[in-house]
Amino acid sequence: MGVHPSIKGVVWEFLLGCFDPNSTFDERNELRQQRR
Repeated sequence: MGVHPSIKGVVWEFLLGCFDPNSTFDERNELRQQRR
């Protein structure tokens, strides 16, 4: 079955090492903003 399409993008960010698995929602949003 795999990953539900609605969360696929978020899952890939973790699998590719973009985020620490222990990071908070706010920390991830901050990193996303910095990358833009």
